[in-house]
Amino acid sequence: MAALSMVIVAAIIGGFEDIGWEVLSSMRKAEFGQSILSGLVIALLAILIDRLTIGFAKAAETGSTRAMRWMTPSRLALSLAIALALAV
Repeated sequence: MAALSMVIVAAIIGGFEDIGWEVLSSMRKAEFGQSILSGLVIALLAILIDRLTIGFAKAAETGSTRAMRWMTPSRLALSLAIALALAV
């Protein structure tokens, strides 16, 4: 699952001048340190996505509403607004 998450993250961010482009351009220029750092960011994002999806799946299996309590509409809207503000 982590490998799939890494592929998804790399595919999503690979089209513009962002972390995916940074990995590609630094590898082409043989900047080993910069390419490792950029690749590490992609790997950490994939791990984060993997852990979140595992947590949601386990909460859904057990029927636990305690784990999903934080997902109120207002908190989700706030999280989305923060993510959009950071993206811009």
